[in-house]
Amino acid sequence: MHNAVMRRIVASAYLLTVSMSFASPAQAACSGAAPSFAAAAEDAHTILIGTVFDTEPAEAGSVWGNAFSLRVEHVVRGEAGDTMAFRDLLMNPDCGVVVSVRNGLRVALALGGHDFMPPMEVNAIAHLVGEPLREDIKTLTLDDVYAMAGAPLPDTAVGLVDQPLPRPALVAVVVLAGLAVLAMPRRSGGQRQGR
Repeated sequence: MHNAVMRRIVASAYLLTVSMSFASPAQAACSGAAPSFAAAAEDAHTILIGTVFDTEPAEAGSVWGNAFSLRVEHVVRGEAGDTMAFRDLLMNPDCGVVVSVRNGLRVALALGGHDFMPPMEVNAIAHLVGEPLREDIKTLTLDDVYAMAGAPLPDTAVGLVDQPLPRPALVAVVVLAGLAVLAMPRRSGGQRQGR
């Protein structure tokens, strides 16, 4: 009788150990629910920087939402349109953690990268302007994002991208400014001679 009880205890302990070993990757991933932007940026298929707008609040009275649009300012890697819409963008699939943002935030997204052990596909967010909702989400600079992606910082990547005037428009502005300067002395000179 004593041996049968001991065998059951040993068998139960063995099954518990085996089941915990299968569960441990998910538990480890959930202990750090927000993936590292730096880790995800290493192999993410798309990395974007933009400003959040048109957020749908996740709860009544909240400014934070899981459905939002992004006005894309920089495509660091991959392809994207001028705006992109997201709903329930998973950061950590094992934990069900999604990206939460509010209007006006300037953020970087690394889509389809990897983090955690064992590695799993994740989407990561970092903030450039505005405080993150979660403490485990980093605030980075534009330089940081490009460096983490292993991409050179383009000349136009200072603040928001300013589009240069097309050449014909630039020439027209210079010619009109020149004509305005030439016309001003003639008017004032004529008035002085009349006195």
